[in-house]
Amino acid sequence: MRTVKLGEIKRAEELGYKGKNKWIWHACEKCSKERWVMLKKGKPVNLNCRQCHLKKLSRRGKENFNWKGGRCRTAYGYIEIKLQPDDFFYPMTNSSGSIYEHRLVMAKKLGRCLQSWEIVHHKNDKKDDNRVRNLELISHLENLSADLILANQKQLLQEIRVLRLQVKELSRQLQGRLV
Repeated sequence: MRTVKLGEIKRAEELGYKGKNKWIWHACEKCSKERWVMLKKGKPVNLNCRQCHLKKLSRRGKENFNWKGGRCRTAYGYIEIKLQPDDFFYPMTNSSGSIYEHRLVMAKKLGRCLQSWEIVHHKNDKKDDNRVRNLELISHLENLSADLILANQKQLLQEIRVLRLQVKELSRQLQGRLV
């Protein structure tokens, strides 16, 4: 039995493979395991063996090749940050290790983890504006009362619009009678 040397190239049919591609005897860049690798445009398709490739894919957080900073926008418009388990503020995260950025900014400002009942409110109501001067820490009751006030304001504005339309209509009717 003849030994194969690194860099030796053979056709697929010589190796018992299907197709007309060429294959090269190649060593994995990570673990140096030797195996046959398909050539495309004269270069090996996979530089690492399957086990080393899967290890690379299973890396988490900053170690993952697809890491984009751990920052994303939720469907509700908030910014969510992915924290590492060794982070001081990790106890504030949800089950997937994420936390809303405005809560993280406020916690860093205070130098402590926030309690679950503490609410961080955006003063200008822009959910992605997480500057410290735009955030305030409020209680659940304050948040509820603020929501009720806002709802009442909207209802009053709607009533004002209706009343203005009624005034316009009455003034048109009066002008029609005077002419």
